[in-house]
Amino acid sequence: AGVSAHNPDCIKRIADEGWEVDFFMTCFYFLTRKEPPGPVPQEAATLPIGYQFYAADPLAMTAVMRQVTQPCLGFKILGAGRKCASPAAVREAFRFAFEHIKPSDGVIVGMYPRFADEIGENAALVRELGKGANS
Repeated sequence: AGVSAHNPDCIKRIADEGWEVDFFMTCFYFLTRKEPPGPVPQEAATLPIGYQFYAADPLAMTAVMRQVTQPCLGFKILGAGRKCASPAAVREAFRFAFEHIKPSDGVIVGMYPRFADEIGENAALVRELGKGANS
């Protein structure tokens, strides 16, 4: 059985309390927070977005992912498309993820391959950047 959470403190608490879980699904962004951790960034008027994605969130979650002994599956590494402005931005998101997780961890990536071969492109990034991740 596994546990999924957006809040890194939930993952840490479950691990600290010794719950018998086989794995964690860990969101790179704490989307369920009740209060923003600081000033809310100004949104573009033409792009209303329901959730705030804070730059420090992936660092907080990946720190917890490295602390727990169970494997973790990180999700929303592309920030729900916010890190897909260019192939370089996608590559950087994958690089960050694999440099900040344990070798036993993995990532879950949503794709919309209508205009590009996102499956092939993402698989190539995983083969290149995921080798010996943080080993």
